[in-house]
Amino acid sequence: MRYLALIPLLLTLALPVQAAETALVFGASQGWDKHEFDGKNTARTVSSLHHSQHAQTNALSLRVARKTKRLTVEAEGHIAAPVTLDGKTAPTAWGRRLGYKAKLRTQRLGANVWLPVATTGRAVYAIGAGAGLRHTAGDITGPGLDRSIDDTAPYALLGARITRPLTARKSALIEARYVTSPPIHTGADGSGSNIDHEVAGFELILGLALTLD
Repeated sequence: MRYLALIPLLLTLALPVQAAETALVFGASQGWDKHEFDGKNTARTVSSLHHSQHAQTNALSLRVARKTKRLTVEAEGHIAAPVTLDGKTAPTAWGRRLGYKAKLRTQRLGANVWLPVATTGRAVYAIGAGAGLRHTAGDITGPGLDRSIDDTAPYALLGARITRPLTARKSALIEARYVTSPPIHTGADGSGSNIDHEVAGFELILGLALTLD
């Protein structure tokens, strides 16, 4: 299933050279994510480690885009700044909640397809979708906890954007996206403790597109 998420990347080669323009797109984003943790901490007799927390994340992206009048296809790399989350477990057998800290780093590689839907003046409005792979690495520590995450899962996104030309070869864009993916797993340690991590949220991206041909 994870390899199926790479299929959209092939779309970047689907447009004939004669029919498309090629561009580099540089983007900076602010994300508002909801992180879900779930698992068991058997070392401290915790029956559940479920916890939800919201966090903001900054990220940079680089894309190679192929554009026609009817469609834009992009291959995108997305690197997020490290994020630190503080959470608490469910009550232990003696009624105490234990604190833990997660430090996570995330990268994405995928493809997006954008369809123009309206034009106002020089601004072009488009809707889009994308898919690919999200890799997350980091550590989760706390009383009885010392687990590492290093796993990859597919992701999907839906978005809308506005593009406005600045010069013959430069355009500014703003995008709003919703991105989601299934949980990634730490696996169980020797005591049977394990933690799963799932994240979904909104992104706001400001970008600059440079036409190469």
